[in-house]
Order: sequence, then C-alpha cells, then structure tokens
Amino acid sequence: MKGKAIGVLGAGLCLALACTLSVPSPASARGHGGGWAWALPLGAAALVIAGLTYYTHAGVYYRPAPGGYEVVPPPVAVMAPPPAPMVSSVPSPVPGSVVVTSPSLNVRTGPGYNYPVLTVVPQGSSLEVINTSDGWLSVRTPGGQMGWVSGQFTTPLVMPPQG
Repeated sequence: MKGKAIGVLGAGLCLALACTLSVPSPASARGHGGGWAWALPLGAAALVIAGLTYYTHAGVYYRPAPGGYEVVPPPVAVMAPPPAPMVSSVPSPVPGSVVVTSPSLNVRTGPGYNYPVLTVVPQGSSLEVINTSDGWLSVRTPGGQMGWVSGQFTTPLVMPPQG
C-alpha cells in the first residue's frame, strides 16, 4: 500500500513539475520576448482576428511557433466597415399590379426573408402593389390579404391596349 501511495504521489509531482516547466507565468513570459516557445496553458481559449489564430489565457496572448507557442503582444482589433446595403438588380415597379413568375411565392408580414409567411400565392397570380421598399413589394393578394413579397419573383402586369 505504501508503494502505491509513493507511486501516485510521484506521478502527481511529475505532472506538476511538467506543467511548471512547460507553461510560463504571465510575468516571466512577457519578459522573454520573441524566440521562446512553450505549450499552451490549460484552459487557453482560441480566437481568430483578421484571419490569424491567437490563444489567450489570463491576459496573455500566444501564437503558434516552431516547437510550441510563443507569447505575443495583444492583437489590435480591426473594425471592418459595415456592409454596403444590398441593391436589388430588379427594378421596383411603381404602384400598380404585378404577376407572380415563380411556381409559388411567399407573402410575408414585412419586407425581408426574416419575416413570417402569411400565405403563399401560385404562379400567375395578380397582386396589387401598394408600396415598395428595397426590392420588396407591399401587396394585396387576390383574396384581399395584405403582405410583402420579393419583387424578383414578379413582373409588372402589362394591360393590352384598349382599342
């Protein structure tokens, strides 16, 4: 029994010693500068900034290096400009009527794919256009229901000339 206790104690001591040797303290790691490489500390979190992978633990940042990881200065976050608004390649018709050109078309509660679907209208349905917004049409269905459809799945209704 005594031999097993010493073996377990010895294994724990070796593990503690290995961790001490392979993971620098933040203070000592910062003082070494470049060129030193270590294993990552337990619990280090990975993050990607500007396409580069960093690891961080207790305020210290690490990057992969030959033979392990090296301590690096904290990365500078680069703020990307907001994406440009989407411009529809389909011209928005003026209020009037449109015909559904897709096999079926979702009529939604608002002007965007993230809005819930109220109803579905079949191809060939005529929709009265009330208003437009960034490629979306506020419409009245043949059944009288109000909602929004994507203009790219419609074409303006052309009435034959009266003669």
